[in-house]
Amino acid sequence: MLKSEQAITMSIRIIDVFVKLRNMLYYNTQMQLEISEIKYNIEQIVKKQKGHDQNIQLLFEYINRLQEKEEKMVMKQNPKSEIGFKVGGS
Repeated sequence: MLKSEQAITMSIRIIDVFVKLRNMLYYNTQMQLEISEIKYNIEQIVKKQKGHDQNIQLLFEYINRLQEKEEKMVMKQNPKSEIGFKVGGS
């Protein structure tokens, strides 16, 4: 019969198990949400980092171009005379 002491004890244990199961599922869901949020934040940081890396690379390219232009300007302003003997009347 369901009103026996053993039946009542088992019913209480079954309810306890379901309550614990529900709590575990709730905390598991919360952890999954937090993990998803962390993954999203990391992805955003990685995207920003890639953008920064590209900007730094572009900056170095501009610096190299400026250095090349400066070297060309210096060469035009200070032309070196040729080394050696000049042959002929010029």
